[in-house]
Amino acid sequence: MSKDDSKSQFKSLTYPLYRAADVKAYEGEAAQSVGLSLWDLMQRAGACAFLAMQSRWPLAKHILVLCGRGNNGGDGFVLARHALAEGLKVTLCQIGQSEQHMGQAGQAKAAYMAAGGEVVGWDAHLLEQADVVVDAMLGTGAKGPLRPPFDDVITTVNRSGVPVLAIDLPSGLNADTGFVESYAIQADTTVTFVGRKLGLYTGAAADFVGDVQFNDLGVGSAFTPLVSSRIGLTRRQNYTRLLRPRARVSHKGDYGRVTLVGGDQGYAGALVLSARSALRSGAGLIASITHPGHMTVMLAQQPEVMCLESSDADELVENRLNWADVVVIGPGLGRRTWGQNHLAATLKLPQPLVVDADALNLLANLEEIPRRDNWVLTPHPGEAARLLGCDIAEVEQDRYAAVSALQEKLGGVIVLKGPGTLICDGVNTLVATVGNPGMASGGMGDILCGIIGGLIAQGLTVSDAAALAVCIHGDAADMATTMGERGTCATDLLPHIRTLVNP
Repeated sequence: MSKDDSKSQFKSLTYPLYRAADVKAYEGEAAQSVGLSLWDLMQRAGACAFLAMQSRWPLAKHILVLCGRGNNGGDGFVLARHALAEGLKVTLCQIGQSEQHMGQAGQAKAAYMAAGGEVVGWDAHLLEQADVVVDAMLGTGAKGPLRPPFDDVITTVNRSGVPVLAIDLPSGLNADTGFVESYAIQADTTVTFVGRKLGLYTGAAADFVGDVQFNDLGVGSAFTPLVSSRIGLTRRQNYTRLLRPRARVSHKGDYGRVTLVGGDQGYAGALVLSARSALRSGAGLIASITHPGHMTVMLAQQPEVMCLESSDADELVENRLNWADVVVIGPGLGRRTWGQNHLAATLKLPQPLVVDADALNLLANLEEIPRRDNWVLTPHPGEAARLLGCDIAEVEQDRYAAVSALQEKLGGVIVLKGPGTLICDGVNTLVATVGNPGMASGGMGDILCGIIGGLIAQGLTVSDAAALAVCIHGDAADMATTMGERGTCATDLLPHIRTLVNP
């Protein structure tokens, strides 16, 4: 990738993420450049994993280490040797064909045996005495459905309730996509090395990786220049410079005008949520266009929002749309004629758009979906599948590929929602590991699109607004769930949004 190619509208990638093959291909060169060998890396990885285990479970006395035949198993042998040296009871099970140990993994096994360690076959009863299970079976080597005996071992470990430390990657999890083909270890902690793997941070991975810890094993500074990455983690703190204190001499017109379109008959609440979140994110003026009969609801909930009732996308509606610096369309829009007409009027606008919910579904039904650079689309996996003309399962199988395909097809910025939300602008893809399961309730998406619109109105690019809004949204949800995740409502986020846009 040339230097020009690596430029993006996004300001930074906090931590780059890598494909497993790239880490494997270049870790040796990186190690060599700092005077280390692959054997040295394995020693460091095993020692690092052992320290992570001790830190997480300091009272553990008996550990069960499950080793595969590859280098991931080699890391497990090194950890087991350290555990023996510290006086812990170690039971090490060889999973798969032990005679296939070669190279560094074979050396690690020999060193473990020389230190007094023993290797036994798999028996589910071994879990009864274990305080911690160490998963060193497959690491990044899992491809496709798991074959025996790994499927049985993983299922049994997951059912046991014994805490698990996964080395580099939970066995069974796809290192590049986070997809689980059949079974995967449900780890409490995962320690990963050299480069952060893509699959640890999005999709199904959230249910398997637990607390992810990273250690570059002392080769990070040498590895990073060798492998370019256009995918990386992001966080709210990256963007605080965009939320500087306001000038003392300023007025509402300085902070943008947002028009929100939605709230078909019976769906006024969605538009209210978006309007309130746009207001709390700092936009100066908010107007809404909604179905007749909803003005009272809007004004009762948020009197600061100007409200226009519309039975059709007439000249009055067009005037209010043209008035805006950014238009948010979709919350409660519905899929009937009313929503179709208002979407058609909105798509004629030159201003930036934020497109959510039923506006996305209506887009998917168009004979020819427009492509534009100045919009943000915020699909969940179901909406993404409709836009791509595929099944939800295909989206979830490779979320990185799905968000890239959406951006290539539609332009602008795509926010693919879900655990490890992805934000793609066509050059870089950001991963936001924010939020919690308490967000699985109605109205959360309406809150997000309102924040995005409010930030664009205040002068942020569509790329920065989308990324910052996702982070604010997730962080606000985390703040709102201090009393517990279950029962969290979308409106619980509103006071925290105000706090987070005033760093």
